[in-house]
Amino acid sequence: MATERANDLQAFKSFIDEQFSNGETVPTVDEVLARWEYENESEDEREETLEAIRRGFADVEAGRVMPAREAVAELRRKHNLPELLAIEYLEERAARSNRDQLDRVPGKVRDIPAEEDDQI
Repeated sequence: MATERANDLQAFKSFIDEQFSNGETVPTVDEVLARWEYENESEDEREETLEAIRRGFADVEAGRVMPAREAVAELRRKHNLPELLAIEYLEERAARSNRDQLDRVPGKVRDIPAEEDDQI
């Protein structure tokens, strides 16, 4: 990132003021920060980003991809993270019943009585 401007608090304040003065919808914090980073990237950083995107497209075109579920499982194994059993359990139930069980579980997983299980 072009450090002269990127580390200038006054420049950042002016940038924020511009974001709110355009009369459009109010941007989120993430949107403002992404715009700030983009506008303050050096040419080398932009080219590096574009090259990474090109490599990603080339991987897709060459078939060097895997299903998201497999990628997540691999990351869990690699970093010794627990399985997301509750979500997988609900996904399996939703598939069996053709209903989205996640809508029935506000906030956290709860036990569903066996009688109710048969009715779903």
